[in-house]
Amino acid sequence: MKTQLFFALLLLLFCGLAQSSCKNETSGNHAAALPQNNMTQAAPLTAQDAQKLARAKGMTATPVSAAELSKMTATDTTALIAVVFWKMACLPCLDVQRNVQAVQLEVGESRFKILSVNLDQAGKAATVQYFLRTAGITAPVYQITDAGNRWPTSIAAEWKGTLPCLLLKSRDGWQQLYQESFSKDELTALVQPFLL
Repeated sequence: MKTQLFFALLLLLFCGLAQSSCKNETSGNHAAALPQNNMTQAAPLTAQDAQKLARAKGMTATPVSAAELSKMTATDTTALIAVVFWKMACLPCLDVQRNVQAVQLEVGESRFKILSVNLDQAGKAATVQYFLRTAGITAPVYQITDAGNRWPTSIAAEWKGTLPCLLLKSRDGWQQLYQESFSKDELTALVQPFLL
């Protein structure tokens, strides 16, 4: 009992000292107390990227069913469509999204279209919107409304819901599902034959 009382008093004393030291510090460089990271600054945006990002600032994710998404890709006449499936917690998904957008900037939107499909729960719409603003996603974003885990096979029979996931579809009916990350160069090599 005495030991427990001693530790409780020691904990209270420690908390009181920590609180008073924070209150007494009215000025100073708080950032200096934070651990430094070694991350480099992102490359500056090109004028074209900045314009696309400005257009994307007010974007929200449009709710869509898996059947509607399949219909949209089946009726599109663009040479090649990339459907990028992602969640906010999937960092490799974001890398794939950025690399696909970079390839699209090189080859042109008229020949290479991106549909960005968010798989987070529909109740996270506000969080997804904030994420879109900060992550620099400029492609049209859709959010799957189908409940359960059976809808991925309606998109592509071989897909089991693994992320990151990229579905490439050409206007002549060819489609290929990739369940892995890609660099920009790898993606360029994948899409180039369909854009010649």
